[in-house]
Amino acid sequence: MKPLFDQVVGTGGIGTGVLFELSDSRPLSRNETRLAKLTPTRDYCKQHIILHYIARVLAPGVAVRAIGLVGEDDQGAALLAEMRSAGIDTARVGRTAALRTMYCVCIQYPDKAVCNVTTSESACSLVTAEYVGRALDGLSMDGKTVAIAAPEVPVAARLELLRRARDAGALTVASCLVDEFAEFGGCGGLRLTDILAVNEDEAAAYLGEAIPDMEELARACHRKLRAENPSMRLLMTCGANGSCACEGERVAHVPALPGPVVATGGAGDAYIAGCAIGLILGLPFLPGSGVSAAELGAHLARESIGSADTIAFHIGRATALDFIEK
Repeated sequence: MKPLFDQVVGTGGIGTGVLFELSDSRPLSRNETRLAKLTPTRDYCKQHIILHYIARVLAPGVAVRAIGLVGEDDQGAALLAEMRSAGIDTARVGRTAALRTMYCVCIQYPDKAVCNVTTSESACSLVTAEYVGRALDGLSMDGKTVAIAAPEVPVAARLELLRRARDAGALTVASCLVDEFAEFGGCGGLRLTDILAVNEDEAAAYLGEAIPDMEELARACHRKLRAENPSMRLLMTCGANGSCACEGERVAHVPALPGPVVATGGAGDAYIAGCAIGLILGLPFLPGSGVSAAELGAHLARESIGSADTIAFHIGRATALDFIEK
């Protein structure tokens, strides 16, 4: 399949971390100390996860470029080596001695649900709008570029990428955490975004209410988004209940694909990557005749949760293309 786009430019978190497994499903309380199993699982940050899959499937035919910062530490050096090995261009990923590489502690419950705490003061926190602007100054973007603004760097930095990409005619994709919507939307981020990717908690936070029915939640969230940006499309993941993709007046439920669950961390990022890959390859956004971008996203998410690591290293070109062609 001939790609419709020739370049992906991203910014967002680049870091590493550890995962603890809890032995019971009771949520941790504020003042509680609890023993948990430290696993050998490798945890990664959002930009790295998303761009890893896109590069593994589409590079070198599609250039995949990261913008970010890591520390001048062993973790930063190792992450840069892994990214380059996957086919990601890291020329715009700098190193700083001011702060260490972003680090995350994930906590997994017996049902495989995962929460995490990530360092707020890390090299990623130094990725400013000015830093992103300088990284983009020597880079040409146009209508064949996809720009992906992922969390774990400041909102202002992501907005700079979206602004520059929108001005160049690129396709813009963004995701936003629960506590970021006020800043992201207030600074015009929603108007700069062609495709917003969120989970059900983030959708409810933006909407200001929880709606139990996932399709109705997606519909209400998309309706509110379109009041600000009429052409915006929405991707909303709902864990084991699958996902919803919204375009125009249509809301499509995409079921989660069956299979064993090892860990769910990183599945949402795999979903975003799969959808982006599908659009780059010319797949329709919504399910219909043939495989859609949303369904390819569900497939990569399914493959992701079969891995203990938040990057499923077995995913590659064949993983995506075989699914599209079968």
